[in-house]
Amino acid sequence: MTKYDFLIIGAGFFGVTCARILTDAGYKCLIIEKESKVGGLAATTEVDGIMCHDYGHHVLHTDDAEVWMFLLKYGTIVPTNKYVKVQNGNKYYSFPLNMNLFSEVYDTIYPRDAKKLIEKDINDYGVSNRRNLEEESVYLAGFKAYMLTMKPYYEKLYGKETKDLSVGVVRELETVYKYVPGYYQDKYTGIPAEGYTKMLENMLGDDIDIMFNKDFITNRDKYSKLADIIIVTCPIDKFNNYIYGSLPWVTLDIETRKNNDSLGVGTVRIATPGNLTLEMCEHDSFMPGLTTDVHYVSYLTPSKWNPDKKCMFAINDNTSEELLDKYFSFVNENFDNVVFGGRQGMYRNISMCESVRLAMDLCNDILAARTTS
Repeated sequence: MTKYDFLIIGAGFFGVTCARILTDAGYKCLIIEKESKVGGLAATTEVDGIMCHDYGHHVLHTDDAEVWMFLLKYGTIVPTNKYVKVQNGNKYYSFPLNMNLFSEVYDTIYPRDAKKLIEKDINDYGVSNRRNLEEESVYLAGFKAYMLTMKPYYEKLYGKETKDLSVGVVRELETVYKYVPGYYQDKYTGIPAEGYTKMLENMLGDDIDIMFNKDFITNRDKYSKLADIIIVTCPIDKFNNYIYGSLPWVTLDIETRKNNDSLGVGTVRIATPGNLTLEMCEHDSFMPGLTTDVHYVSYLTPSKWNPDKKCMFAINDNTSEELLDKYFSFVNENFDNVVFGGRQGMYRNISMCESVRLAMDLCNDILAARTTS
């Protein structure tokens, strides 16, 4: 069989970006992908002219011009943003943490008044150390906004009380005392016109070999012989056969339905106590300029994770970080040709653009090391 310079496990953004950069540098790469198409958790499928996101909505967002220019080489990116509402009972609230939300919750239109009301709310609650997700959320938005929009949602998502979750488990929270549209405030935001799967197919081109529907883990000895260096984007605990037990992962059951009525917004988070649905995602709302009477809506519901299910969100708390350190120590002691990256490989809830940046940085390090050796 062909000998490759690099074997890459997984055809998501991290893996395909590595393959593209290393191939352009003159190296031969093989990607092994367990699924039948590229994209990973960002995979898309076109249905009735609507680009549906297989695992919930994803929007490219970054301030990194180099990353943005790199992605533009492989597809047109339609400028758009993510728009989110939070449903609690029969009321809808804006999100994230800016004046659109604060005006609804604290009944004021001026940022200076909202800030005073939130500061009072924080003092009444008694936040001091910001030791966990609950205290961090209250500190950033006030107790009232936290209770209405964040506590029920995050506890449903992670299956734990927010006071038992670390601050780092959610990286999206930032207070902005302005009326700003959209979920992200990055300089560059958008969605590939032909979907993420097509963008990554374009990135692969015809000079990168890929094997679909192949599981590296169950054929480790066979595939490991194909290359000198292995770049792994599958979960690090799975790669090591769960020798220390599994890291805590969150998975979602996703059902996509054809609706006649429009939600009117791309993403609705469900913070209603007792409602098992986590989010509703209307896919045509992420396609600017599209007019349609048909709407495809995905319903996302948390479910109990097991090794046969998707690892979608990491639960970064003290216990999981200690376990992660054990796995990385084991890898460092037992493998001299294996590198981990990507959302699952690093056990970090990073965005697609962050995956691209990290892949670029890894490849730059690899190429620099080979140049000097």
